[in-house]
Amino acid sequence: MHRSIVVVSALLSLVGCKDAPEEEIECEEGTHAEDGECVEDSVDTGDTGIVEEATEGLAPGECSDGLDNDQDGAIDCADPDCQTSPECDGTGPGGGGGGGGGGGGTGNAEDIIQVATNFQQSCSLTAGGEVNCWGYNYGNFSYLDYEFTQIDGHYNQFCGVTVDGDAVCWGYDVWGSTLSSPETSFKSVAAGATTVCGITEADTLECWGNDSYGQISYRPTSTVKQVEMGYYHGCAINMDDSLSCWGNYSSNQTSVQAPTGAYLDLDSSWWSTCALDDGGTAWCWGDYDSVAHGLTSVGVGYNYACGIQTDSTLSCWGTGGIFDQTEKSERALPPEGEFTQLSTGYYHACALSVDGEIECWGSNDYGQSSPP
Repeated sequence: MHRSIVVVSALLSLVGCKDAPEEEIECEEGTHAEDGECVEDSVDTGDTGIVEEATEGLAPGECSDGLDNDQDGAIDCADPDCQTSPECDGTGPGGGGGGGGGGGGTGNAEDIIQVATNFQQSCSLTAGGEVNCWGYNYGNFSYLDYEFTQIDGHYNQFCGVTVDGDAVCWGYDVWGSTLSSPETSFKSVAAGATTVCGITEADTLECWGNDSYGQISYRPTSTVKQVEMGYYHGCAINMDDSLSCWGNYSSNQTSVQAPTGAYLDLDSSWWSTCALDDGGTAWCWGDYDSVAHGLTSVGVGYNYACGIQTDSTLSCWGTGGIFDQTEKSERALPPEGEFTQLSTGYYHACALSVDGEIECWGSNDYGQSSPP
């Protein structure tokens, strides 16, 4: 703490003395005494003699420290002052586009083969195994040390399979799910909010993290083709193309509400699951029940779902997530064009076009819908 001195001059006619006493007031660091009060310091630019208001990002790391350094109500990449910083323009680790309201964006990264989303962040994967992330900065950049073949996100974390078959997770360490994974070789991983499950080279499931609802102990023991994790539950497509779900059942998310048959695609998120049968119909159950037809892929977010249709265009439906926004008419509409893969987050979604470009729509509070 430093001290700043102010001289208080009293009117001589009122106090009846010749000299006004000097009164010291003590101000917090970053403020100074002015007119008998402590006010925030401005930043002096030096030789020009021009004085400017405090700006986020002047000091290294201010655009990724989770603090409102200039006290303007915007944090990190959501602050306009940070939009050109390496952390927020896509040129630095964990960087993301500027935030603010809803919107949509297009990313033109080269040779992108996959896009993944979680609560407030998005990541892409290139054919060379490089991962690039944008949106909210969770402060964990361990993915920069690896090359990946597949990635997946949920809530505040991402996980991926490295070229060596190891499972690596990054983000907030919730229930130890971002810590060491089982020592085995994986084909794919699915990140939940607090639990991660992966398909091994033997097509069996290995899971780690939180087991409070049996997300680990009640996983299928049979071989599986695909696994997806929700908040406290998981679902899988078995080798015979049937479905299995386990874990928390507070919203009936583990009670499969789909006809018996063969299933080609699956997604779980929060308290819901959607499964796509071999006839192109998506069956969704849990917190969000719905049926959609004519799809080749499906993704589910928070009380909404999206799918790629047979003509490769996008379709979204639901009552929450990207639909539960102030600018509903703008945010609910997915981009036009043809797409090969999609990922649905909490309030935003991203998809990979046939031209290899990423397009995102929905909430953009932290730049999660503005790919670099």
